[in-house]
Amino acid sequence: MSHPKVVVIGLDSADRNLVNRWCDTGDLPVLRSIRDRGISGVLTTPPGLGDDAVWASFYTAVSPGRHGRYYHRQLRPGSYTVDNFRDVRHEAFWEALSRAGRKVAIVDVPKCPLSKSLNGFQVTDWLVHGRDHATSSYPPEVGRDLLRRFGDDHTDCLPEYLCSMDQMPVTQHESFVERLLDGTNRKTLGVLDLLGRDEWDLFLVVFKEAHGAAHHLWHLVDPTHPEYRAGDLSESGNLVKRVYQALDTAIGRVLAGVGVETDVIVFSDLGMATNVTGEHLLDEILLRLDSSITISLWRRLQNLSKRCKSSQIERATALVNRKLYRYRSAFQVEHNETSGAIRVNVRGREPRRITMALLRPLQAFAWLNAAIGKGKRHFTCPAVQRFVTLLLRNDCK
Repeated sequence: MSHPKVVVIGLDSADRNLVNRWCDTGDLPVLRSIRDRGISGVLTTPPGLGDDAVWASFYTAVSPGRHGRYYHRQLRPGSYTVDNFRDVRHEAFWEALSRAGRKVAIVDVPKCPLSKSLNGFQVTDWLVHGRDHATSSYPPEVGRDLLRRFGDDHTDCLPEYLCSMDQMPVTQHESFVERLLDGTNRKTLGVLDLLGRDEWDLFLVVFKEAHGAAHHLWHLVDPTHPEYRAGDLSESGNLVKRVYQALDTAIGRVLAGVGVETDVIVFSDLGMATNVTGEHLLDEILLRLDSSITISLWRRLQNLSKRCKSSQIERATALVNRKLYRYRSAFQVEHNETSGAIRVNVRGREPRRITMALLRPLQAFAWLNAAIGKGKRHFTCPAVQRFVTLLLRNDCK
């Protein structure tokens, strides 16, 4: 019995509301055709987690608690050292397909390690948002050939990490979008070349451009954004829409090369929204809640250093702050920009040589409960109350 081929196309962080809006207006004809003729639904993602955890859950098909990746930098087990995270604790689903005799072709799934052996090929970190490494592939010649013929990334690699800029000047918006459109076209050409090289059962590719566009241009399409201005569009049209239209065209070109007998899946793992969280305030709140004399003195020094407004002093302050993790009851761990993550120092789990500030498990729960209680007195909105109730219930189980 023959099995149908499957093409899976990922649109990294393409917002479903924008997709549906522009499908309805006819601006995305390929996606509209797929939506209208096929089956569609809404994906849910692990709450409070960002693209690192979500992509790892996608390619492993297990929860973050099982694959272990919640951010690209994480605490090294048994220490207070923060390292780049590389050790996903579960294999990618295409490795199981490969062992079962299916031929797989995997291109640019973000936050994904390179498989050591496959029945087929895999390319990682070519044209992706948020690279872990330089471009690599199995077998190695596939990636080298793509770089030689179609070039490297122009927005997410040295010397310019344009997608990571804090705030891109308006004068760079047009040129930034042009680079995204160029990247979409070059990836499409590369994918079309790979599609025709060999037989395959699964072809999976992810396009990054919607993610990059949203980071710097979201204020053009979100009425809730404080910088949104109705009708304030570029002379060459809505810049975000142009990126989505280029992706729509790319999907059409890919599907034209695979034949009508192929099953097609198009998905987006995440959406986008205006970031109005207070994540950047979390560690300061934890410092204020800490009763340690060492931490109290450190806070006073921090307040003095802030008045100097020196980038060197800021970097030195951040370094010392990390060195003081062991002396704190709890501290903020690196996570993402939309939600904060707290590490509570618990006796029996932390490094043995650390004796100050460690709490026994019941003490840790009591500390957390008291800290949340203080927060509830200051924040009375229903969303915060629901969050606190959920947190305490889960902790009691």
